[in-house]
Amino acid sequence: MSAPGWQPDPAGRYEYRWWNGVHWTGDVVQHGVPTVDPWPVEQVG
Repeated sequence: MSAPGWQPDPAGRYEYRWWNGVHWTGDVVQHGVPTVDPWPVEQVG
């Protein structure tokens, strides 16, 4: 995967999800508003 940063949400629930360089976090963005996904992605891809 790529360096840490905002990436399209692999779960498809939000616009973007934070990739910390090792795994997906619960930090997400929807319509330009940052929030935390209460059901973070455990393992995608």
